[in-house]
Amino acid sequence: MKKIVKILCALLAAALAAGLSSCAGISDAKNKKVVMRLGSFDVTYDVYRFAVLTEKESMKIRYGDGVFDGERTDALESELRERTLDYLRNFYAIPALAADYGIKRDDQAIKTLADEKKSADVNSLGGKDAFLEELNKNNMTENVYDVMAAFTVMSDETYAAMIREGDIDTDPARVREYLLSDNCVRILEVLISRERHSDGEARSIAEEVRDAARSGEDPASGDGFYDLVMEYGENIDMFNNPDGYYMMRGVWNKDFEDAAFSLAAGEISDVVETPRGYSVLIRLEKSEEYIDRHIDALAEDYYDSVFALAKEKKGAELKMETEKLYDKTDIWKLK
Repeated sequence: MKKIVKILCALLAAALAAGLSSCAGISDAKNKKVVMRLGSFDVTYDVYRFAVLTEKESMKIRYGDGVFDGERTDALESELRERTLDYLRNFYAIPALAADYGIKRDDQAIKTLADEKKSADVNSLGGKDAFLEELNKNNMTENVYDVMAAFTVMSDETYAAMIREGDIDTDPARVREYLLSDNCVRILEVLISRERHSDGEARSIAEEVRDAARSGEDPASGDGFYDLVMEYGENIDMFNNPDGYYMMRGVWNKDFEDAAFSLAAGEISDVVETPRGYSVLIRLEKSEEYIDRHIDALAEDYYDSVFALAKEKKGAELKMETEKLYDKTDIWKLK
C-alpha cells in the first residue's frame, strides 16, 4: 500500500512544488460551480482547473514550455482534454471503489484522519494564512486540498478493506504463483531523460541504443544490454541492478507497461516514450531464486497492482456528463 499512498500524496506535493500561477481573482462562487459529473461525483471548477493545469505541465515537459503559447491545434487540444479526463477519472475512482466497501467521505473516521493531516500541514507551513497563501500560489483552493486529503485517507482505508475481505489475495503460495506467471515480467531499461537532453536528442540517442542492443551478440542473455544500461542509462534505479524490475500492471506508466508486457523473453523493444523521456527495454527470464529472496517486497508490489487495477476499472466505468460551464471554459487559455 505504501506506493499507492505515495502516489496520492504526490498530487499534494506536486501542487505545492510546481510553482504554477496563482489562482487569485477567481471567485469562490465560480470555484464551487459544477463543471461535470463523473458517475455520481460532482467535479467543481476548482478541481477541474487544477487537473487541467497539472496536465498542461505534463505536456510542457513533452512538447516544450511554449506549447500553449504557439499554434492552437485540434490534436493538442484533444490530447489535453483526454489527459484531463483520465486524470479526473483516476482521481474519482478512489471514492467509487471505496463505496463498494461502505467507505464514504463523510464518515467520521475519514473526516478525523483528513483533518489531522490538514492540521499537520497547516502547522508545518506556519499557520492557516501561510497555508492558504501556499495553496493559492499553486492553483489549489482549500476545497481542492480537502478533497485530496480525504481521498488519500479513503484510499488507505479501501486498501485495508480489500485485504481484510480477501479481494487482495495475501496467500503466500498463490502470490508466488502469480509472480511466476506472465502477470509479472522482468525488465531492464535504458532511459534517456528529457531532463538532460532536448526531446529530439533524447529520442535519437534512444534509437541508437535500440539499434546497438538488437545488433549485439546473444541479446537474450541481457549481458550486452546491461552494458548499454551502464553506458547510456540515466535511471539511477538501473545502476548496479542487473536484476532489473519485476513489473506488474497498474502501477507504472501505461505506455511503459504495454511495451514491457508485449515483449517475449529476450526480446528488445522499440523506443518507448513516457513523461520521463525515451526508453529501450528488454524482457528477461525471471529468477525463482530472486523471487523467493525478495518475496515480501514483491508481494507488496502485487497488492499494489491488484488495488491499482481495481481502481483503474472503476475509473473507466465513470461516465462523464458535462455542464454549461464545461463548454464555456477555454481549456487552452485556462491559467
